Amino acid sequence: MSFQNSSGCEGLFGAAYILSMPAELLGVGGFVPRQICSVAPFAAKLQSNSDPMRFALESFTLMQVSIYVAGFGAGIFAIFFSLGILRRFTKDIVRIRKGDYNIFKGKKNNDTILDDAIRFFGACVGFGFTGTLYFMVEIALIGTAVTLLIELDRFRHIIFHRVTVGIWFSSFFVSLVVQLIQRRITLLIFVENGTRMAVQNRAPFMHYCYFLMFTAMTRALTSYLLRSIKLIFRYPIFSIRVDRNAETWGVRRGDAGFAAYCGMVLAEHEYNNPIILSFIQSLVQKEAASDQLVKKCRRHQAKFSDIESSNMDKGPKEAVKSKAQKRARTRWFLFVTLINNPTLLKARMASQKVVLKEAEMS
Repeated sequence: MSFQNSSGCEGLFGAAYILSMPAELLGVGGFVPRQICSVAPFAAKLQSNSDPMRFALESFTLMQVSIYVAGFGAGIFAIFFSLGILRRFTKDIVRIRKGDYNIFKGKKNNDTILDDAIRFFGACVGFGFTGTLYFMVEIALIGTAVTLLIELDRFRHIIFHRVTVGIWFSSFFVSLVVQLIQRRITLLIFVENGTRMAVQNRAPFMHYCYFLMFTAMTRALTSYLLRSIKLIFRYPIFSIRVDRNAETWGVRRGDAGFAAYCGMVLAEHEYNNPIILSFIQSLVQKEAASDQLVKKCRRHQAKFSDIESSNMDKGPKEAVKSKAQKRARTRWFLFVTLINNPTLLKARMASQKVVLKEAEMS
């Protein structure tokens, strides 16, 4: 009883502590207001209106909005996004039962073991909690950056000037326009009508590929930065779910969450395959009539035996107890099966025709 009371007190204390965390972060004298007030005199110089108190109040309001968006918006989105694992599992298990093992490294001959399946539920909960927390922190940091861009006028003008007038944006815009023109030239001059890969004018096409390599190189420099930025935003979202992995096969095995998901899917396929279950059920029904098994109660005897009756009130029908009678019954079923076999029926008819011909000739 004392253990239950202590557990209840600890649970209430933990819930109260979690509810008090936003107040400690955003309340009067909390971490966020103190940090804003400490940097307000320096950051206010980057504003057109250098009033530290006004900057602190506006920044505090915007930070509150970003924290609430990160807490409620990102949290609810992570919950609904995590539910997609159910649909992904259904698709993967159907593909495996059709013989498609592409989610495993090495296809069907993979190194997934049962220990991976055992760790699935723990990995699912752990990755979901940690990924949701990181995603909320990322949204909060993005909200902080947006707050700074809104509040710091001079800093915002400097960034926009560098981006719009600088070499990075110019090279990106020029390479994008050149790529669009290159695509039209390739389709009109060097690709046959009605096809996608059939090349015509092969000699000038080789020179064309060489010179267009330099424009593609400038495009790749800016695309690499965009690729890195997209990875920063996408990876925390993918880290919430264990059924997704954005890494290559060489390092995918090191992801404990994805390895546990693969183990769970493979174990589900091995142990709950409907074909195997139907085959085992037919074997169990045949073995249930044997005397070598342990005697069952009447309910199980009626369920698994095709000899006994399913009516418990009237009792089971008279079962065949003699081994000779069982052997005779088995031979009778075999005899009927052989008589009705189409191949044997044709063979018998052919042999009968041969016998009749020999009888007529004699």
